Amino acid sequence: MADRYRDTAHDEKLRAHSVWLAEHYRAPFDEAVRAGIEAERFRSRQNPAAVVDVLIASMDGLLFPRILGHTRTDPAVYREVVLDQLAWSLEVTR
Repeated sequence: MADRYRDTAHDEKLRAHSVWLAEHYRAPFDEAVRAGIEAERFRSRQNPAAVVDVLIASMDGLLFPRILGHTRTDPAVYREVVLDQLAWSLEVTR
């Protein structure tokens, strides 16, 4: 997997495709946060795009440890931490 990242960094066609993939991957998250703010279901203490960045980084950060079989926090406990962070950022009471 690391080879793909390296190759993408040095290949313009792969880089362009990775930009397209990233935009399509994050679109539902951006839409959910935007729609929630517009519907006044929540507000955002921080820039909504940054909240989405942190959420995606959190999910992506689980990829390598899971693939490599590293010991990690119980998924239910990890989920609670992420939900607490999102609730604070989006000013939602859990």
